[in-house]
Amino acid sequence: MTQITKQIEVAALPQAVWAVLADFGGVANWAPLVRESHYTTRAHTGVGCRRSVTDFNGRTVEDVVSAWDEGHSMAFRVRGQLAGVVTFLEETWTVEPASRGAQVVAALEYRTKLGLGGAILTRLLVYPGLAKMLARNLAALKRYVEANVKAGDGTPRA
Repeated sequence: MTQITKQIEVAALPQAVWAVLADFGGVANWAPLVRESHYTTRAHTGVGCRRSVTDFNGRTVEDVVSAWDEGHSMAFRVRGQLAGVVTFLEETWTVEPASRGAQVVAALEYRTKLGLGGAILTRLLVYPGLAKMLARNLAALKRYVEANVKAGDGTPRA
């Protein structure tokens, strides 16, 4: 299993950042690679909560919450067709108080197939791509919370 961890400080109260993350089905509001998202379960919080996520290439996956610590952290697993050699992917998002607001840590864990070839491909392509995506998502979350701006088009959020 390979892990990538990125973090960013957001100039907002931890509760404000958590409110955005806890809107699990609303990830399209701030994540730059997500075209559309919505809940697929009645429950909108907690373990077992699910959402459908469609990216700008038209690929749809389902995310399932695997851990939930209200006001602090959540983890979710991506179900469906993952990119290329990736067979398992789980993200954990944590919000902590920081000197100027909130510290947000995003950790991504993934597994690949194809043995040694998969390991080489992972180091050359998969790891850098996922690391860039995670950093981009953190920056977009920061912009959404601090500047009240939606992902993509710069439209103020409702």
